[in-house]
Amino acid sequence: MRRRDFLRTSALGAGVSMLEACRGQDEQFIVQLPRRPGVLQGESVWRPSVCRQCAAGCGIQVRVVDGNAKKIEGNPDHPVNRGGVCALGHSVLQELYNPDRILEPQRRVGERGDGRFEALSWEDALAQAVEAIAGTPADRIAFVGAERSGFTGALLQRFAEAVGAPGAAFLEAPEFEVERRAAQLALGVDDAPYFDVARSDYVVSIGAPLLDRWRSPVHYTRAVADMRRGRLGRRGKLVQAEARMSLTAANADEWLA
Repeated sequence: MRRRDFLRTSALGAGVSMLEACRGQDEQFIVQLPRRPGVLQGESVWRPSVCRQCAAGCGIQVRVVDGNAKKIEGNPDHPVNRGGVCALGHSVLQELYNPDRILEPQRRVGERGDGRFEALSWEDALAQAVEAIAGTPADRIAFVGAERSGFTGALLQRFAEAVGAPGAAFLEAPEFEVERRAAQLALGVDDAPYFDVARSDYVVSIGAPLLDRWRSPVHYTRAVADMRRGRLGRRGKLVQAEARMSLTAANADEWLA
């Protein structure tokens, strides 16, 4: 074989081997293709619901395909968020399909603190709860939980009264309790205050994270936008007074550190 033919054959073989290495597997390309979220197989319906990721209670719409929740959007007809939804609301599906999510009642087995539990059916769990309540003096029964307002709070309160318990005790975040007490002293209303930011001309916020996590971030974000652009010829001003550059301070007209 001549030297020229040998070099030509070697170059051709190297090129073919490189093409073979670049071919890859079909399934790798299929996995990396961008998935169109709007194209789903099966019957698709939208179900109205309420987000419980925080105390705001924004109205949401859940896209359900063959009985499985697939997407969450804000409900445009809900007075709190008017179609908006925050990142925490979108994360509901991740919480729903979390592989470590507890799907059934649990009963402790062994000593307290061992961290060992066994699963119960809902029927057995309810039967044990009824038996425990029936065998306990009414003045020693307490219902303690996180903040519950509206229908849920009224339902728990009525249930406590029905079994003769003193009442349901709801543990609120410290700032909510302070706001409620301040509203009671200043306005005579035993409830959390509501601020009509959208129709205000000048808002001074002293450390209140209006746009971060305070009460209803989605609602107050829209309210601040309406205060600035929602009225012809009138633009409100937001002044944020706090030590750090929070999301509210960054979007305020003036930040007082």
